[in-house]
Amino acid sequence: MRLPLLVITALSTMILVAPASAKDKTPQDPNKRVCRSEVPTGSLMGKSVCHTRAEWAAIDHQNDIATDGMMGSQRTASH
Repeated sequence: MRLPLLVITALSTMILVAPASAKDKTPQDPNKRVCRSEVPTGSLMGKSVCHTRAEWAAIDHQNDIATDGMMGSQRTASH
């Protein structure tokens, strides 16, 4: 099954990071600066992108919404 180019592009721009372990119950500082490695689409060179944990949570949430929206429109378009 082949995914449309738009979905592939969107998924390739997302940053895949393993979530914190469920066993780790210690509260984490939302203002701590966290850097992630990102490889932009069409590039071989990675770069470091830094935001606070709260900003990353907001970015991840927006990415989830965008992905759900694209996948939802894909499902309705294929029927």
